[in-house]
Amino acid sequence: MIITNEPEPVPAVHPARSGVSTGRVLIAELSPDGRIISAVAGDRKVVLENQRDTPLELRTISTGPRVTAPGTYLAPDDFAKFTSPSAKITVRAYTWRDTVRKVKSRAGIYTLWPTAMAIVGALGSLGFLLFVVASPAATISTETAEALVAWVQQPTEQSAANPPPNLEVQQRTELAAQCLASLRGEPVPRVEIPGIQCAANPTPVWRTPLAAGTFAALLAGVGGAIAGLLLLEKSFGFQKSPE
Repeated sequence: MIITNEPEPVPAVHPARSGVSTGRVLIAELSPDGRIISAVAGDRKVVLENQRDTPLELRTISTGPRVTAPGTYLAPDDFAKFTSPSAKITVRAYTWRDTVRKVKSRAGIYTLWPTAMAIVGALGSLGFLLFVVASPAATISTETAEALVAWVQQPTEQSAANPPPNLEVQQRTELAAQCLASLRGEPVPRVEIPGIQCAANPTPVWRTPLAAGTFAALLAGVGGAIAGLLLLEKSFGFQKSPE
């Protein structure tokens, strides 16, 4: 018998009196010379199933109890899991679809829900760090505002005998406005005004008041996600169940 991903009928299912442990299966067939031999190589991951019961994940064995007739031999407790052992039972290879089947079950969804929430929380914390906490501050210090006003008014403080040209005052006003826009983080051309820093200087993430709490939430989310992912094999792997 060749085990594939497609279900194939198996010989009649029987409980083995000995020689077949829980989680194992021996599929025996009649050889051309009249001997009873194993139909499948040992240590293959297979699934026995019918239309009524939960699929049974097993490993094949090629040697075991001495049997006198072809058949599919299971440990008594595995045999008891089939409510209708006389019904048509098939065998196929264990695949990733069996893992998906467990994940999509009600118990699987309940098991994965905390992990999914931890991942969402970690992503939310990371987004908050990148787009909110680390964004440039929109406030402008009083000292900077006063320095800009003084720089704009500087030409008007000349003597009345030498009044400043209106063009210079207008240019300084426009430059001051661009400086304020740059400090607010707006995309404007670079402005240089003597003694005044016109480039936005965002506070480093680790120095912001919200950083500690956000980092803690991020680490908690990542830790929960990692713990949940490590539990996947224990709940959804071969011969495992989330129930």
